[in-house]
Amino acid sequence: MVAVVAVVGLVPLAAPAQAAPPGNDAVERARVVREVPSRFVQSTGEATSSADDGDCVLGSSVWYRYTPTEAGRVRISTVGSSYDTVLAVFSGPRAERSLVACVDDSVDLWSVAEVDAQAGTTYWIAVSACCGPDAAGGRAVLSFYRPGLPPAPVVRVTSAATGEVSGRLFVRGTVACSPPFAVAVQLSVSQRVGRAVARGDAFVLTTCPGSGRARWAAELDSTTGWALRAGRASATVLGQTSDGYDYREAGPRSRVVEVTEREDARTVAGAGAGLAQAGATLAPRKELRR
Repeated sequence: MVAVVAVVGLVPLAAPAQAAPPGNDAVERARVVREVPSRFVQSTGEATSSADDGDCVLGSSVWYRYTPTEAGRVRISTVGSSYDTVLAVFSGPRAERSLVACVDDSVDLWSVAEVDAQAGTTYWIAVSACCGPDAAGGRAVLSFYRPGLPPAPVVRVTSAATGEVSGRLFVRGTVACSPPFAVAVQLSVSQRVGRAVARGDAFVLTTCPGSGRARWAAELDSTTGWALRAGRASATVLGQTSDGYDYREAGPRSRVVEVTEREDARTVAGAGAGLAQAGATLAPRKELRR
């Protein structure tokens, strides 16, 4: 009997493909900003950092370049980004650029710088991730706009429902706002339960989209020991908007809302933008406005 041995050649496995860094990963390939206002959205998940980036530039940095044709103040904002951003602004020739602004956490984890831009001067803007050379990026939003006091936000409650098992209250609404400002909503709901009162609070921080109308959602539990339930309740809302320089608020305003009862799973699904943790409280104004 003859044994037959099959010899199979081993083919080396190809290494997994690595995503390339973004085109404006290095300062010499900075993306050109042609006008104000402008807004840029990009992924910085594959961006790198370099020892030549300069002060105030940390991990996953990307670069922009702006040369105004006339003088004027310009604000540069990362409001709306999905990660903790650091903003650095340099001026002058690329190889001899000097730092004119280094900003971190102007509003929450977003950064906003105001620059007195001079005609014909080139400004180099770096968006990086806090807080080290290996910090990971994400979805970066960079806005250029002129300073100005935004309109006061207009907050509306569109629905309120309580989970039939949890007793937790889920509230949704909209807020008319001015991009690219951050928007905060303080919500307080109270309801008479026999001789007692059920009451809960929530705080939502979100961003104003280009449409000028943001959706928000909050969930809260009663802090008085009495669960919120289906029926009429009083909802008080306070709206705030800020970019770290200018601040406006509207309210507080109260209205009666009709609370419905739904299955908890249905109530939680698709809660929407700006979902707040239950029991959150309104940040002091000094924390929203820097």
